[in-house]
Amino acid sequence: MRILDSNLWVFAFTGTNRRAANFVEDAISCETEIVLDAYVVNEVLEAFERSTLLQGPETSEAMSHFLKLVRATSCIIQDFSEAERYEYDLELERQQEYNKLLGQILDIQAKDAPILLLASKYYNESPTVYTNDKDFADLTPGEYGLPNIELEYVPDSDEEVSVPEL
Repeated sequence: MRILDSNLWVFAFTGTNRRAANFVEDAISCETEIVLDAYVVNEVLEAFERSTLLQGPETSEAMSHFLKLVRATSCIIQDFSEAERYEYDLELERQQEYNKLLGQILDIQAKDAPILLLASKYYNESPTVYTNDKDFADLTPGEYGLPNIELEYVPDSDEEVSVPEL
């Protein structure tokens, strides 16, 4: 089971990172599962809006394509309801004391704590969190009694690739 951080989703849907696009394509073909929750979905949408890789209508088109693909792909597990997605407040979640505390204990940014919590929810399925945040990827969950969770660094890429399609 895979969990992708928001930047990897953006890279996949802007065609700027082969590995990120391959992760999504593997889920489309059901070679693997990707799980995401309301936090990740809203973080992806926010990342599309601030991305310099897209201009004007390209942004809304990429967001729409992302949401359609997530809804239509059986091996992309949506651990949220539509109501949760619309009502979700990223800033409020990032400011929650448990995320701040988890960030301090694990020496990660509080914004990354919800991603790790999602991985812990799927602990028995040995999830791997893929991120292009080197500091977050340096975390070794096994040192904190979570040997089934792995993090893997995926470097940025300027290689153009095809955007995943259904």
